[in-house]
Amino acid sequence: MELSGKNVLVVGLARSGVAALRLLSAKGARLRVIDSASGDVLGERLEIAQSLAEEVAVGRSEPGWYTDADLIVVSPGVPLARPDFQRAADKGVPIVSEVELASWFIDIPIVGITGTNGKSTVTALVGHLLRSSGKRPFVGGNFGRPLSELPMTDETFDVAVVELSSFQLEAIDRMHPIAVAVTNLSFDHQDRYNDFASYVRAKKNVFRNMTGEDTAVLNYDNTASRENLTDLPCRTRWFSVDSSDAQVRLLGDEIHIDADGSDLEIDVSGFPLHGRHNKENLLAAVALAQLAGAKTADMAEAIASFSGLPHRLERLGDVGGVRFVNDSKATSPDAVSTALESLDGPLILLLGGKDKGGNFRSLIELMEQKVKLVVTFGEASELIASQLTDLGHVVPTLTLEDAFATAVGEAKDGDTILLSPGCASQDAYTNFEHRGDHFRELAHAL
Repeated sequence: MELSGKNVLVVGLARSGVAALRLLSAKGARLRVIDSASGDVLGERLEIAQSLAEEVAVGRSEPGWYTDADLIVVSPGVPLARPDFQRAADKGVPIVSEVELASWFIDIPIVGITGTNGKSTVTALVGHLLRSSGKRPFVGGNFGRPLSELPMTDETFDVAVVELSSFQLEAIDRMHPIAVAVTNLSFDHQDRYNDFASYVRAKKNVFRNMTGEDTAVLNYDNTASRENLTDLPCRTRWFSVDSSDAQVRLLGDEIHIDADGSDLEIDVSGFPLHGRHNKENLLAAVALAQLAGAKTADMAEAIASFSGLPHRLERLGDVGGVRFVNDSKATSPDAVSTALESLDGPLILLLGGKDKGGNFRSLIELMEQKVKLVVTFGEASELIASQLTDLGHVVPTLTLEDAFATAVGEAKDGDTILLSPGCASQDAYTNFEHRGDHFRELAHAL
């Protein structure tokens, strides 16, 4: 779409919304902006919007702006099920996500990473592996830099490595990655999707423009992926920790890749991250990086030097024999399960935040094996506690600070206090990083 002089409505002033505004302004669009938050909450983002847009509505909606637009760019956190979007769609107004908008102005290959858990770790690791081979990757999307920054920068890149959430993928149209890794699938965001099938449809939208020349990197060990990621328009390359049927597999301390008739081998004995989930993340990243041009000869050293990301089973240190682990990125019960499987007990588990409709009862069997105490906090505190009544040792509190104090008061030498909330953070924090930073501050204050 030629954007110069077109009426474009940006809905949502989060990080991606602001990036979209800047790109649209540079392309000469006439801009309007809507955000449901107040000006006090938006702060500097509101000032940016007012400097770029002709009209800005905060704390309210403007239904007429939707149907008057030539294009609507929607932020990931805004549900497309709202009636305003439906009325605009009925009038033929295109509605796209920020990553779709950005892709119109990108002429380098795009490789995508989606899935339920592990996306950010895989995205960061793919970028790390490509840099080790002398490539210049742009790393961003749902993680790190918004994709709309790429067309605006003077930097030179060879490939775009893009984390893609289901929310972003709901509103793509022409975006065409040459390769996509799906880390795993399990039901998440029940507050936005009526059922698992709806969630999977959003994820599978990433493949809509891919062809037989492109490749999907898929998790053979994840039953939901094997059952749902079928009939894709592209080639498939499965990865597995266990199965010899996969094209990318872990054998001892080596990754083997069956690629174009050759068996590529990569020594991964130096990989510093623990847990089965991180082995799966490593396989996905290596397979995707190899497709994007990373050389196998350069990967082993790069794998050993990858330190992981904050807020993902981040070990903060010990105080009085009590270990503190920050897993604030765990925003679903499934992610909490991964954390519990990766750590040895006894654990004091901090759960809570903004409820997304998760089923915490599914964790009870695993909790009985490893968790000596559950402390709940935040908006979902009582709801989670009510789901865990059969567990017995559950203490509801109000805030993360209250939960932390309760946990420290109950902890003994050899225990681990684990923040793995299983919920979104927006009841009290800007994002999961903000929540994890607070937990880290509380731990370091000891």
